[in-house]
Amino acid sequence: MSSSTAPDRPSASAASYARSIASGSFAEPSTPTPLTAAAARSARVSAALKAFLIRSAVLTARSRSLRRRSGVFDEFFFCEPRGSGSVIVEPPPDCDEEEDRLGIHGGDPDELPDDALAGRDAQSPPPPPPDDRDESDMSDSRTFRESPPPPPGLHAYAASASAASFATACASLYPSLSAVNDTSDTESASSRLPLSQRSMATSLRTVAARSSTETRCAGVAKRFSPGAAAAAAARCVRMPASAGAAATDDRRDDYEYPNSDDDDAGDEYREERDELGEGLRDAAGAVDPNVFLPIAVAGLTASIDAHAAAAAAYAQNGQNDDGSGRAVDASVKSVEGWTFVLFATARLVGKDGPSAAVGDAIFTVERLVTRVPVSNRTTELAVWTVGGLCKALSAVTDAGVLRAALGAVVTGLNSDDPSVSRGACVAAMRTCESCARILALPVDQSSHSQSASDAVSAIARCYANGGPWAPPLATLRRGQEPMTTILCRGLARVAVAKSPGSDAEAACVELAGPAINAFRNASATLTASANECAAAPSHDALVRALQAVNALSRMAAECRVVAGALAEASAKSTGEEAPIPSHPDQHPDHPEHLVFGKPSVAAAALADALLPAADEALRALAASAPVFSAAGVGVVANHPAVDKRIHDASEALEAVAGLLADVVAAGRVAPALRSTQCTGAALRLALNAYASDPVRCHPLLDVVVAALASNSSALRLNPELSSELGAVARAAIDAALDAYERRPGFRHDDAAMASMFKLTQASVRAGCASLTDLAERVASLAHESLGAGSSGESALSSLTFAADVLSAAAMLNPSRHAPGDAGIRVGVGGMGKVDPGMGRLASNLARAAGGRGDLPGWASDAHEDAIRLADAFHVVLCERGAGVALVRAMLECANGLMPPGLVTDVSAALYAAWMAVGDGRMAEWLHGALGGDRDGFPRDSTTKEQKEDFIGLLLFLHADASGHGDLGPSRLGKTGEKHDLRRFKRCLKAFCGGKKSGSGQ
Repeated sequence: MSSSTAPDRPSASAASYARSIASGSFAEPSTPTPLTAAAARSARVSAALKAFLIRSAVLTARSRSLRRRSGVFDEFFFCEPRGSGSVIVEPPPDCDEEEDRLGIHGGDPDELPDDALAGRDAQSPPPPPPDDRDESDMSDSRTFRESPPPPPGLHAYAASASAASFATACASLYPSLSAVNDTSDTESASSRLPLSQRSMATSLRTVAARSSTETRCAGVAKRFSPGAAAAAAARCVRMPASAGAAATDDRRDDYEYPNSDDDDAGDEYREERDELGEGLRDAAGAVDPNVFLPIAVAGLTASIDAHAAAAAAYAQNGQNDDGSGRAVDASVKSVEGWTFVLFATARLVGKDGPSAAVGDAIFTVERLVTRVPVSNRTTELAVWTVGGLCKALSAVTDAGVLRAALGAVVTGLNSDDPSVSRGACVAAMRTCESCARILALPVDQSSHSQSASDAVSAIARCYANGGPWAPPLATLRRGQEPMTTILCRGLARVAVAKSPGSDAEAACVELAGPAINAFRNASATLTASANECAAAPSHDALVRALQAVNALSRMAAECRVVAGALAEASAKSTGEEAPIPSHPDQHPDHPEHLVFGKPSVAAAALADALLPAADEALRALAASAPVFSAAGVGVVANHPAVDKRIHDASEALEAVAGLLADVVAAGRVAPALRSTQCTGAALRLALNAYASDPVRCHPLLDVVVAALASNSSALRLNPELSSELGAVARAAIDAALDAYERRPGFRHDDAAMASMFKLTQASVRAGCASLTDLAERVASLAHESLGAGSSGESALSSLTFAADVLSAAAMLNPSRHAPGDAGIRVGVGGMGKVDPGMGRLASNLARAAGGRGDLPGWASDAHEDAIRLADAFHVVLCERGAGVALVRAMLECANGLMPPGLVTDVSAALYAAWMAVGDGRMAEWLHGALGGDRDGFPRDSTTKEQKEDFIGLLLFLHADASGHGDLGPSRLGKTGEKHDLRRFKRCLKAFCGGKKSGSGQ
């Protein structure tokens, strides 16, 4: 705040009067009051003290203000009293920076001299009482920098009082403190300071910022000691009082994870500890993480040694020796602190990390986890450190290092504390993912010892036996995965990495067994719980049924992991075989025409185990649906039986649908899975379940979409497969249309409608001939969806659907229905120029045009089915008026039928259609949609000439048109690109009114 705007600031004369008193140059006023010499001296001293107290209070408040806003104390850290006034310290003479350069955090560009903190040590007096005034009431500190200092003798007190909290945090960071405190006494001096994690984090960030950005200033690196920073941070670490609590047998049912969002009250230091970790990472990054790692390892090793010595002394002296007991407690806290320092910075070390330091870190962590009696929270940090070092582990060649890392992980998996075992699961996953190639090698081919293989086997046995002990799945937060799923991810990477492919398949099949069994058990539990609740409804029974649904959803997600592993292993095995064409006249480069010598065990696992389990899950969900509906679950807001942390029935159904879609999509990478037993069975399950309840089971339509997308290339070469998938798609669309016509609730379910639109789009894009007689019904459905004037996700799905319908004929048969000036044929790509920030629909359309979306690519003259479907849509759009109707509906949406914020998405949909059909066809549809003078669209006053000019400007037919009203070139911007979505959107918004106009205005 500048001095000219600061409120409650004394007037210029008053400020001058105070400065005169403070400097001792008090001049009598023109009509002085008679005073004795002693009274005058007393008045001057009182005024000087008052000025000093005001200044000190303002500086203290300024310190608190900077702490709140940015956590950086530039005002105090980079200035010191000098001479007759408090002035800014100039940069050192060997610094080649400009004097007027900007500060790191918007403060002054000053350099801290070596003795800047002199006089601000632990012996400094405490700061004055905090000022109760608001920050806005404080004067700018620059006012005081330009003013003379307090009276002599109060200099040191002023410096200490104004920056006591910052000096407390920084006391251990700079060797310059040796001018005040002897180096040997640093520990004892620091122990007297009320160090906090938050203030230390602030100090670390400040020092790291100055050190990393002022490397050209000589001496900065010398003044920043990484070892001092790490030691100071280690002393600041505060663990919760319950850090050693474990889940005993008498409280396992209601155990909560210590790091749960709902358990913050149990860890009052958590937020500050997170800030301290960020500060440590900043400091490590400033000096290079590879340099910081040995420092952290050395500190942790020394603290463990000191703890062992203290424990031995305590055992020798007996429990009555208070000094030995205090030494043990202090050594435990030191181990905790250094463990946190290593944990916070280990993740920064990459593959180029120093092998010796990485090995030392792993050996130290293993020693800590296996032989040092510390709190569970410290053990948790230690096993998380192994996960943080996983990238560096992948480059280590010492067999003992990997053995030690996995040994620490296995020890953590056997912990009674779920937080420790969960951290061990994550460490196991990351280590297996990073070192999968090494861990997958046979023992006789690996330089690593048998112990590493034994450790992986121990992890696999832990997974097969149900994983580490864990609280009920209902206690997991959203976004957290069960421990078994975490282990499954890591073990899947090792299984897929095995060679040859047959061994990878066998390993993945073995891994899939426990996941599929757990999936089936969850389905059986849900069925039993639903039957119990139906027979004897009660709150407890309903809660048990909901928890069973949550477990089913979690296990379905785990089965998706093994399904992906099975697909990768099958593809690997298939690629190692010698395929032969199934017919001599078919080209062997297309895998859909190849047969292989031996059956795929992965395909057998999917067909014989996983898909039957998915069938049981769908049946269990169908059986529980009436129970939940009768209880009002999903209808009644804030239902007392519903826990928002757990997955509900709709999420469980989405998980099962995702599993089936993964099985279907696996045929894209593994031809052996593209069979009736896998793809066909998955489609059959999805179709039957959807037909039974189209409203509830709408996520299952994604399975059909996945089949069309994953087989899009095969559809162009295999008419038989195209016909089969087309029949499946037609059956699903018929079921959806029947529900649309007969079930009122279907039309009001936005998600069910969006699923129907997506399936229809996929079927049209794939060129399914089974939709030929539905072309007119599909166009009518698109028009009805636009006329509903929806918003949000429903509006986006309607617009995307309508854009695809308008583009269908040109995209399916461009050689016949797309003119030469169409965007898709003039070399600008499927969507032309789409700038960032043009909305999610534009981004999705651009991705789909590039073949990167969920929908299949356009068939584009691929086969006769696509050509027939293109001709059918051409007749409906161009001869029966559906094109004009859809364009008019889009314009109405831009004119207020949809929320104003969707005008960008409406523009993207209309633009995509223009890119497909070209200038002539779109101009024809626009003429029909806008009507004449008396049409009243978009406003009653809009003339035919304005509409003609709008068409020319929108399609860039005559860019130099003068325009009418607000449609001139100056309003549209000076872009010269025709196929530019931003220009197109500006023109449409200007004509239809954008956010301020609606239809008829």
